[in-house]
Order: sequence, then C-alpha cells, then structure tokens
Amino acid sequence: MSTNRTLRAAAVTLSAIFSIMFNPGQAQAKVDKQVLKLDGVKTSVPGLKWQDTSVTAKAIVLGLHGGVQHAGNFEELAEKLAPEGVIFYAIDFRGHGVWLQESEKRPAVNYDETARDLVPIVTELRAKNPMLPIYCVGESLGAAMAIKSSATNPKLFDGLILASAGAGPATKYHVGATFKSIGSGIKTFGRTVDILPHIGDMSDDKRSNEQTLHDPLIRSKQSLKDLLVSVNFLRTSHNLAPKLDKDLPILVLQGEDDHIIQPESTKSLFKKLGSKKKSIATFPKFGHLLVTNSYLKPEVIKTMADWLTEQEKSSAPVATTAKRPGGT
Repeated sequence: MSTNRTLRAAAVTLSAIFSIMFNPGQAQAKVDKQVLKLDGVKTSVPGLKWQDTSVTAKAIVLGLHGGVQHAGNFEELAEKLAPEGVIFYAIDFRGHGVWLQESEKRPAVNYDETARDLVPIVTELRAKNPMLPIYCVGESLGAAMAIKSSATNPKLFDGLILASAGAGPATKYHVGATFKSIGSGIKTFGRTVDILPHIGDMSDDKRSNEQTLHDPLIRSKQSLKDLLVSVNFLRTSHNLAPKLDKDLPILVLQGEDDHIIQPESTKSLFKKLGSKKKSIATFPKFGHLLVTNSYLKPEVIKTMADWLTEQEKSSAPVATTAKRPGGT
C-alpha cells in the first residue's frame, strides 16, 4: 500500500474513533420520546421522557430548562445520552412550555412552586427506579432551580450538572435590545415586555438562535413582574450555594463567550458551592446555551458523558426523605 493510501486509511480510522468518542450513542438504536404528565404537588406537571429500551438503564437525568425555554429544548441532549443507558426526563416550569400553550392568558411564572414540584416528582422517579442514581442538569435559571431544590433537600439528587449558572447579566451586549424591550413595556404599562431582541444572542451558533426565535413554546413575552421574579430567583443561587451538601458531586459548565450572563459570575458561584466534589469546565468560544439546543458541541457532550461515567464508577444512589422547599 502506498504512503498516501496508508495515511488516508489512518485518517479515516481516527475520524471514526473521534466520532464515537465525541458523539455517544450516535449509531445506537432509535430513542423513543414520550409526552407525559408527572405528578406534582397540586396538579400534574408537563414533562417529556426519552429512553432507549434496547440498552440497560444506568441512570436517570432530570433536565431543568432556562428562563424562556421549555422541556423540549433538551431533546438533542436526551437523544445523545439515552443510548448510553440514561433515562432522560425534562419538565416545563410553571408558566412555560405546555403551561403557556394550554392557557388562554399568559400565566405568571412561579419558580418557587416549580421547586416544590421537584420533590414529589423526584421521589416518585426514585421509588420506581430504586437502583438508579438520579442526576439533575440545569441550565441558566434551571441551574438556579437545581441549586435551590438541592440546598433545601440535600439528598434529592445524586449529583448536579450546572450550565451557565451565573447571575450577573452581560449587559454590554444588550444595550440596543434593552431599549427595545423597555419601549414595549412602556406601551403596555409593564404588562407585556418583548424579550425577543435578547434571545437572538443566546447562542454562539446562529442556527440555534434562529431556532429559538421561531419556537412557538418559547416564552418571548413576559410581564415586568415576571422578569423581576426571574432576576431575583437567579440571585438566590449565590446565597444557597454554600448550603449544598459537601458530598454532592457537581459539574459546572460555562462558555467564555456567553452574551447573557458574565462568565465571571459563574466562576464566583463555583467558588461558593459547598460541595467538596465539584469541578468546572470552561469553553473559550462557546455562548450561553450549552445543553438546551439542537446544535450541541461535541466537547460539551463528552465532558458530561465522562462525568456521568465517573459518577457511575464511584457512587451509588441515595435514599431520600425529601421535604418541600418552604418546610412543608
């Protein structure tokens, strides 16, 4: 065989190995998605489930979306992880996704109530799957949700993945968009603020931004009150971070080109996390959306898959006697 043919053959082999390593489950069996209602505190909570029944289940992952998103935004990530034995669930926060679609009027957001919903939901999942660890992956406001629920209920999850978890806004990228949003709010006396001008900068991938802008389940209009509730909820993370269990495994993911929150804000939060089993992975050229879009980066997927594998080798699921946030 000539030298050129040998090099080409080696390149093809290395390419195949690279593809397998950075795209777990790519060539596996079809993943089935189910639309389901998970039991909540007062009413059922809209959710989605992805599972590859052709493989042995190794873990459960519960996805918590960002402040304008919905459960369906985890589809690409879920389909990547399901063939690796991950049963992936995602829920719609109150006021988002199906809650928004099924209401004649735009419902108010209620993140505290969603945090309370997580306790019976996770308790039910654990009761049905007692031998499987349950991890939580939250992005942006979803990361704040994961921190709040875990600080109140130390044994609720077996580990957390927190993506874009900071609370400090990257205001320098949104001067023009802010004026547009303020203008829309003034016209309606704060009842409706159009945040579409900000959404177009959520990802470093233009395809992802276009997809988000045209997603009918995105909460693109919010009241001034809703926005203040979201901001205040995000800020709770820094106060609650030190209260997290010292033995809770935590992986933090942050893009250094985040145009929504300041990367330094996430790094500051990381230092405050009470866990002694924490690690952080930063990505120099990546934006805000790391786990909730259809154009996921191989580096992010591999980092998550490696972390989950590490947890599988080093830990076992914990039994929980969780209480609802608020003490009830």
